[in-house]
Amino acid sequence: MKINKKLLQAAASAAIGYATGMLNPAYVIGLRKGYDIRKKGSGNPGASNTIILEGKKAGLFVMAFDISKAAVAVSLSRRLFPKYDCAGETAGTACVLGHMFPARSGSGAARGWPASAARSWRSVCTILRPCCFLKASF
Repeated sequence: MKINKKLLQAAASAAIGYATGMLNPAYVIGLRKGYDIRKKGSGNPGASNTIILEGKKAGLFVMAFDISKAAVAVSLSRRLFPKYDCAGETAGTACVLGHMFPARSGSGAARGWPASAARSWRSVCTILRPCCFLKASF
């Protein structure tokens, strides 16, 4: 059985993005303070709820972290898989999905705009070219 290298690169890019997107600093800050941020304030484990519960400094940290995690996922994926054309787009889109629908929390984590804002303009390619991920299999 021959393993398609581009398909593996696409899957690895998606995994990198999704895993990066699942990182939630607001949840960690809440745990360090002794509570579950999903059960206090607005119930949304994001920057706005962190500002309400912990102040501006913590909230701005959460926002900066959320924005930068997509940029890190895109950059890392592009460096690891330079021959895969859509590595950054795949990782960026998967990062937003991991941010909005983390596997471990059981519910949607956040609104997704901070991670979306950090994706490169080429991430639109994934939406405009739905075959971007699938073309790896050919």
